[in-house]
Amino acid sequence: MSHRGYFDSNKLKLDELGASKWQKDRTRKPKEMLQRNEFTDFIIKVDGKEYRAHRLILAIHSDYFHGLFSSGMKEVSEGVVELKGIKVEVFDLVFSYIYTGQLKAELSDEALSEVVEVASMLQIPDLEVQSVGAFLATMKPSNCIEKKIQLSQMQAFANDPDLREGVHKTLDDFVGEAIKDSWKEIVQSPGFVELDIHDLTNVLRIKSREEELGDFSYSFTQSDLMQGICHWLTHDLDNRQDFIESHLASFYCLHQVSGGQVNTMLKLQGRSPGFKDVDELCQGIHLNLINRYTRSYIIIKAC
Repeated sequence: MSHRGYFDSNKLKLDELGASKWQKDRTRKPKEMLQRNEFTDFIIKVDGKEYRAHRLILAIHSDYFHGLFSSGMKEVSEGVVELKGIKVEVFDLVFSYIYTGQLKAELSDEALSEVVEVASMLQIPDLEVQSVGAFLATMKPSNCIEKKIQLSQMQAFANDPDLREGVHKTLDDFVGEAIKDSWKEIVQSPGFVELDIHDLTNVLRIKSREEELGDFSYSFTQSDLMQGICHWLTHDLDNRQDFIESHLASFYCLHQVSGGQVNTMLKLQGRSPGFKDVDELCQGIHLNLINRYTRSYIIIKAC
């Protein structure tokens, strides 16, 4: 066999032998250079702490720094920039990621949220993706409402609307399934009672799609809806009582829930239990039914 043939046939093995070492060096050497302050040529100040860094590495991983170094601003000539409004412990995580490509494991949701904010500010999209991914990885029915609220408050993917929309759609799909399959966990979760009236009605609208058109007999879906509404109202009744008639009454029918739930709602409305004229209070429920033939939504007033 010729030398050329030998090396061609064993090229893959040679690549495999060297690849692992080269990959480790690519992440290890920049970190070691940083620890020894070798060839550092720029300083970042965060809340009194100084970080010595390399302009090239910063520019490669952050569009913010790339733009800064291309701007000719005084920070470039002075070799130092101060980043305000960032916590040291959060920038420690971001700075480490820039040099290692790794995000610290098992961070709290609060920490991940703050990392996302800084990553968005410094325009480090891969760190945004990793942080949001870690944030969503622990999602379950008992915390998905809370995570939905938190994610909506983050500035994640501000520079990539399509990615932002995709992430929110994935989260909305998960929440929709959780509302359908794990309603009691949703209602008892800490985030449920913190929903504003707009988000609550969206949740109730998803839940009400399970309703089937029928007579005024007892309905499990109506009972579940009433349970959630009463739980949400009770958390802050003084500030939420007015929402009963203006936003919530169209989601439930007092004819289709238990007598105990009727009395609970009457009490929340400031009426005496046993109020006789239930028809007067029952504005009706809006049922979202999917037409089996057209697949379009039909709005029907039940009572």
